[in-house]
Formats: sequence, C-alpha cells, structure tokens
Amino acid sequence: MTDADRITTTIGRLDAYFTAIGGGALLTVATACIDRLRETADGCTYDPRVE
Repeated sequence: MTDADRITTTIGRLDAYFTAIGGGALLTVATACIDRLRETADGCTYDPRVE
C-alpha cells in the first residue's frame, strides 16, 4: 500500500466524523488533493538512486 493509498483510506474513515461536525466539504477538498498528488507521483520518472 502506498502512502497515497493510506491517506485515502484514512480520509474515508474520517468521513463520518467530518460530516457529523459539519465538515463534509473537507472530504471533497482532501480527496481532490490526494488525487492530484497521486497523478503527479504516477507521472514521475525515477532513476536507480531513488529507493
């Protein structure tokens, strides 16, 4: 599991809590940020020095 997957999973678990306190829109914003991070990371090229 990648870091982005862990963050996405955590956001999913916190969805009910955020909705209960009126922060439902936060989930939408956070998910969009994670999606952009994942797209960026997927488009990177790594050389052999990167572990």
